[in-house]
Amino acid sequence: MNPAELYFAQENGPQENEGTLPPLVILHGLFGSSRNWTSIARLLADERDVYCLDARNHGDSPHADTHTLTDLREDLHGWIQSRSFAQPPIVIGHSMGGMAAMACALAYPESMQALVVVDIAPREYPPHHQSEFEALELDVAGCATRGEVDARMQTIVADPMVRQFLQMNLIRRTGGENGYAWRINVPALKAAAGDRGLEAAELSGAAYAKPTLFIRGGASDYVRDPDDFAGIHERFSAARIETIAGQGHWLHYSATQEFLQILQGFLQEIKAG
Repeated sequence: MNPAELYFAQENGPQENEGTLPPLVILHGLFGSSRNWTSIARLLADERDVYCLDARNHGDSPHADTHTLTDLREDLHGWIQSRSFAQPPIVIGHSMGGMAAMACALAYPESMQALVVVDIAPREYPPHHQSEFEALELDVAGCATRGEVDARMQTIVADPMVRQFLQMNLIRRTGGENGYAWRINVPALKAAAGDRGLEAAELSGAAYAKPTLFIRGGASDYVRDPDDFAGIHERFSAARIETIAGQGHWLHYSATQEFLQILQGFLQEIKAG
């Protein structure tokens, strides 16, 4: 398998710390991109380099016909190997990105120093993105403004936060054509979803024993207490699970300060040894 050459955005940490602390590698969720994590990456770069990756079929990374967990795992592993870091990175993954990070940690534990998984568990998820796919299949070529796109999406996706998130995939048409297009590879992602769901995973490998943090939203059903907790501890023997009460799946947006406080506490523990 040839891994995709992933696009990434880099936030440089202090030059005097170069090579002394493991870099951070951040993986976005389904329908997202590296841009979703720009503000958080800038804050985390106060001590070290931070890399935000675009998954295949997302953002500025290449489009491909397939989009399996194995694809995402090998893409991440190939990217890490290509960087020749002084020490293995700490990988942070949200949702789909968390699945990819878990798969890579289990298959290639030497590739990362620690793992942070945001609101996803090591289990299968049934298809549950039908409305998002329907919105992303809208023909937006004839829309003159983003407001017009949003008005059309309202009949499919009621939540303005979700619409705004999906609209980060809008780009102006090129070649002198008016209107918009979707940057994301919707056909490949929809085909990958299938009957089991895009995030269905077959995670293989011995339990990952390095430091691992799971951060979940208390109002999200992606990581359930206690059912998912047992599976987490079975596959990630050193895992700690933190819950941000009252928050949903995008807790790094809705509770950024609390999210950063938990994450930075974990990073300081690793730094202290």
